[in-house]
Amino acid sequence: MSEVILMIEPKDVIERTLLDGNIDNDNINPIIFIAQSTYLKSFLGLKLYTKIYNDFVADTLSGEYLIIFEEYLKDILAFQTAVLYVDFSSYKISQNGIHKVSGENMQLLDDSETQSLVLRYSKLVANVEANFKEYISDKNLAELNCNQISVDNDFPWH
Repeated sequence: MSEVILMIEPKDVIERTLLDGNIDNDNINPIIFIAQSTYLKSFLGLKLYTKIYNDFVADTLSGEYLIIFEEYLKDILAFQTAVLYVDFSSYKISQNGIHKVSGENMQLLDDSETQSLVLRYSKLVANVEANFKEYISDKNLAELNCNQISVDNDFPWH
């Protein structure tokens, strides 16, 4: 399997979210990878994702693709990374099993508080997706199948 280049860095997530700058890159990079390789790829569709990813890796993003990346995809990736990080970060898996992480002088959120934060970040993702869908609706990009991007704005608190 070839190495996947991350399209955003941990600092991009920190700048756009409430995640603390003290989070170790070794903890956040796998979450960025998951957001990029599963969520973003599914959202954009394989053709558009591949076009943008390949241009990003080659440092040749330009025109509409650069606008899409800078104005929408960075935010989507950062917010989706936050969704996943909030959901997974309180657990560590090692050869000794699965452990809930807690620090000194800290109080862990209960599951309902954690899920509330996850839903808030999910709503941010959905808002950026909706803006992206509106932006791209009149664009003629060869990689889009009928210019339709699926956006799910159905949240349980509505």
